[in-house]
Order: sequence, then structure tokens, then C-alpha cells
Amino acid sequence: FVLIARIQEMKHNAKPRRAMDEFDAQRDEFDPSEWTSAVVAFEEEEEEEEEVVWYPSTIQETMKSYSEIPPWLKGAWEMNFGDMNLVLEMLSTREAQVIRHRFLSQDKPVQLQVANRMDISLARVSQLENQARTKLEKYLMRAGTMSPCYKRKRPRISIRRRIYPQARTSSLKRNKRWYEESKLSAIHGEEIPLISKSRPEAAQALLLRQLVNSVGYFYFKDDLCLEDQVLARVAARHGRVLSQRRETLRTKADALSSLLNLDDSQLRHLISAQPALLGYATSTLTTKFKYLNQAYPYANTTKAIMTAPSLLTASIQYSLYPARNALFTLFKEDDDNNTKSLKKVKEISRLFAAAPGLARQNDLYSIFSILSARLCTSNHSTRSIVRRVPILLTLSATKISNRFAHLDKICGSHTSAVKAVKRYPQVLTLSKKKIDFTIQKLGEWLDPSAIESVCTQCPSVLTRSHKHLDATFDFLSNELGLGPTRTAAVIRRRPQALSLSLEKNLKPITLWLRVRLFLDTPRLAQFIHSYPTVLGLSPTKNLGPKLDLLKTYARHDPIIIDTFASHDKDLALSRAVARLVTDCPAVLGYSRSRRIQPRLEALLSARHQQGIFSFLAISSYLTVSDATFRSKLGLPGQAALKNE
Repeated sequence: FVLIARIQEMKHNAKPRRAMDEFDAQRDEFDPSEWTSAVVAFEEEEEEEEEVVWYPSTIQETMKSYSEIPPWLKGAWEMNFGDMNLVLEMLSTREAQVIRHRFLSQDKPVQLQVANRMDISLARVSQLENQARTKLEKYLMRAGTMSPCYKRKRPRISIRRRIYPQARTSSLKRNKRWYEESKLSAIHGEEIPLISKSRPEAAQALLLRQLVNSVGYFYFKDDLCLEDQVLARVAARHGRVLSQRRETLRTKADALSSLLNLDDSQLRHLISAQPALLGYATSTLTTKFKYLNQAYPYANTTKAIMTAPSLLTASIQYSLYPARNALFTLFKEDDDNNTKSLKKVKEISRLFAAAPGLARQNDLYSIFSILSARLCTSNHSTRSIVRRVPILLTLSATKISNRFAHLDKICGSHTSAVKAVKRYPQVLTLSKKKIDFTIQKLGEWLDPSAIESVCTQCPSVLTRSHKHLDATFDFLSNELGLGPTRTAAVIRRRPQALSLSLEKNLKPITLWLRVRLFLDTPRLAQFIHSYPTVLGLSPTKNLGPKLDLLKTYARHDPIIIDTFASHDKDLALSRAVARLVTDCPAVLGYSRSRRIQPRLEALLSARHQQGIFSFLAISSYLTVSDATFRSKLGLPGQAALKNE
């Protein structure tokens, strides 16, 4: 039967095998003359010898050192006439480094040792090795001739399946049915049936218990108690971490927790943010943590890592060390000779604590230079801005350029945009989408020119949420009774009102004004419309002491004393002060120690000589310049005082 099957294959050029019934129908047509050639072919197939390949003498000598490399690498090496450098040129730099460490070094390390040497994760080493293998296999397939050492053997099909194709078909159907029964459920399901339902339930429970105890996925689910969304993200982006054993992940997590002195909630937060940390060796993470402690001794390294967990995934040689040297160079003052003095170390540590992400930036020089160019300032001024907002150094140069261009359109000119950034540098950290949404919301109440004025004078408004802006406009327009027109006028004159808190600033100040100035809603609206700056003043630290000072000087007005002699004297003085302030709200904006008190003292001494002191008329003396004030009182000017 074997010989007959072989003859049929030769006649039909290895076409798909016929079924048994077709073979029985054609058995009588068998030609005995073909028997000899079939036997010879069968014997040649059984006794086939391996092909002897000739290599040049140089390659034969080098083959001794490459005797243990994998077939796909050896095949590419042979196709390039024994030049391994040509083979590595077909790979990327990282892939070539992995291949050199793994197969071309003398000790032939495993992937974990290569990960420690290259300071990358174990998953990354495996990924680079697989990429290199795929590239070289495709190269060998394109070359057309495969190396003998790389020639893959065709899976041998039994004689029974050659003659009886239906047996093979039934086997495939049976395997497919078993696969459908044992197919994995969803990754977040409660059960994972890995074996056939026809097996006993005890065996299924035992196998499931063993999988739960060994598979790394269940460490994230049971031990760390991560949410389903986080588990889905970990499975999608860090699948190789899940491939580790559960006990291995637990050991690495315990070592990480003891290294950073973390509790369970902090460890869960850290691993949720950066699951790739569990792909590194404990010694590698310890080395990076010690380096950060030494590089930034006056900063809390653990807090910085919790803020930016990617610090532990950065390379010391290519990221952390160059970034620290760049910070010392950029923040060197012109008259500072010692670039790494104690003062500089403290300053760099403070910057690192405020923005940990800058410790792994590779292009700090270009970021600093683009900031100086866009702000049209010197290095000293740029350093002052970066000290206020260190997070600016974590932005890329391209992102800074794009956001400056967007601010130029919003503010109307590049000069206005530069003023806005100098007033509030955090505006550069806002995305284009966030700024556009805020501008669209402001467009519901303000015209384009007013929006440009608001963005230039108070760019912090761009950081406010839509809910806050709606509540502020509703409070000013409806509760205070300003209306849409006067509200827009108030915002245009004092844009800082939109950045004030509704509960901590606006409502307390308006309530205080109602009580101390005896104002009803219409008069309060008129008062705020005439002097919007009052919304940003503190009632306890600014307005209250000024009113108390004015009340002290109101006692010297005989008209007020005589008018309210039969009433409460303190109430009469409070009403007199309220009348003065409502008639001239700008009085509340003057300095108490530098203008109000000195001028009232001078006015009181001059009027006492004449015997007349009118408290309600002092606003005309407080609002004028110093020269006008002296001329009104008949005092010598500033030049005369200098001559005397």
C-alpha cells in the first residue's frame, strides 16, 4: 500500500490525496512498469544523505566561534560570507546590541542578564530579540536560498493520514471541537475554563487553582485589587509583565515597596501608573533610586517618583545623568564660578521636587533656548520664569513653539502673547483644545476685542473650567443685578474677577459691602460697576482697616457730631464713612499708610489752624497728585522743600 500511494503521488505531482474509494476504483489501472521506479524513489527517500556544503577557509575557521548561535542568525551570517557586521547592519542599534550580548559574547548570558547590562526591562529585551529574528528570517526568505543549517523540516504525515484523508479531517474536527470547548473567556470574566467540559469537575478545579497561584495576571487582580479599566490597560500595553509568574511579581513588588517605603495604597498607585516597573530587576531599580538621591539630595525622591514613576524606567547613562549636568549649566549665573556649589545643588533639588519630569529630559538646552527666543528675554529673565514654573522644562521645543503661535492669534499680537506668558507662565502648559473651549465660552458674553484684553491682562482665566465661568457670570449678572451689558464692562475693566473663587472671594466681599456701606442691591451694582477693583480686595486685611481709619478722622468734623448728637455716635460715623466711600469708591484703592493717613494728618493740621475741617470733602484731597495736594493746602512744593 505504501508503494501504491507513492506511485499515485508521482503520477499526479503531489496533488491532494484521493479518498480510499477513488483509490480502489483505480487500482486495476496500475502499470507494473512503474513499480521499479517507485521502489527506487522510495529507497532514495528513506536513505537520503545530507547535502555537503562547501565554505571558504576563512568561514570555516570562524564557524568554530559561532557554533552555538541560533539557526536564523547563523543562516544570515552564512549568506553574508561570514561577515557578522553586515548582518548587524540590517538591524537597529538596540537590536544589534541585544544580539551581541545574547549570542556573540563569550559568556552567552540569558535575557535577564542582558536586561541588567543594558539597563532596560526584560520585556524590552525579549521584544528586541524577536524583532531581530523576524527581520533576519524575512531576509533569508527573500534571499531565495536557505542555509542548510536553517532549512526547516516539513512535518511528517503518517501513512494512515496519507491514504485515509478522512481520518485527518475527523482529527481536525475533534481538535476544533475541543478548542471551542476550552476557549478562554473574556479576560475580566469570573471563570477561565481551560480544559474540556468532559473532564471531571475536580480536575478542572485543581487546574484552575494551580493557574490562579502561578499566573501573574491574578497578582494584579487579587493582590493589588486593581480596577477592570486599569487591568485592561495593563493587559493592552504591558502584556509581557503579566507573563511573569505570580510569585515573581510579588517578590519584585515587595522589594519596590521596601525600597521606596510605600504602603499598600501607594504601591497600588505606583504600579497602576507604571506597570513596567515590575519588568525590571530589583538591583536596577535600587541603583536608579540611589542615583536620584545623590543627584538631588535636598528633594524628596520618593515623592518625586510617585509624581513621575517613569523616572525609574529612564536610563542613567542616557537620560538622568545628562539632564542633571544640563540643569547645572543652564542655571549658572554669570558671576558664579563654582557651577556645583551648595546653593546650586539646593536650587536644582527644588526644581526637581517641583517638576520631577525634567530629570529625564534629553533636550533641556533646546527647550531653554526656544523659551528665551519666544519670550524675547535674556537668559537671566528666562531663568527667573523657569524658577517660578519649573514644569516648563518638561515641555518639548515643538510644543512650546506651537502654543506660542496659538497664543499670538488669541491675544492679537506676539507682544501681547509675551506679556500674557510673563504674567502667568502656566498658560504654556495648557493644551490647544482647553484654550479653544475657554475662548468659545467667553465669546458667549464678550466681544473679540474684550477677549483679547482678558487673555492679555489675566491669562489665568484660560485655566478656569466652564462651570466656574458660568457660575461667575450668573452671579454678577443676576444676583448682583449688573445685567449682561454692565457685567461685560466689569470683566473688561477687571478680568481678574473671572479668576476669583465664587465662595471664597466674590460672595464674602459683596456681603461685606452690603453691611459696612449700607447698600441695597441697585446701589451695590452701581458701586461695583464704578469700581470693579473692589472685588479683588480683602475685607479683613485691606478694606476693614481703611474704613476704621476714616472713621477715626470723621470724629474731627463738628458737623457730623452735631447732626447725629441725638443718635448713636458710632452709627453716625459709619454712615458718614459709607457716604464718603460710595461717592468716591477710588478711596478704597489707595494705600492706607502711604497716602490716606499722611494726607489726612496734613489736612487736619492745616484746617485746625483755620478752625474748619470737613470730612465729606476730603475725597478731593485724596484723589489728586502730591503737587496738587500741596498747592491746595498752601504748602511748599517738593523743590522748595529740597532747597530748604
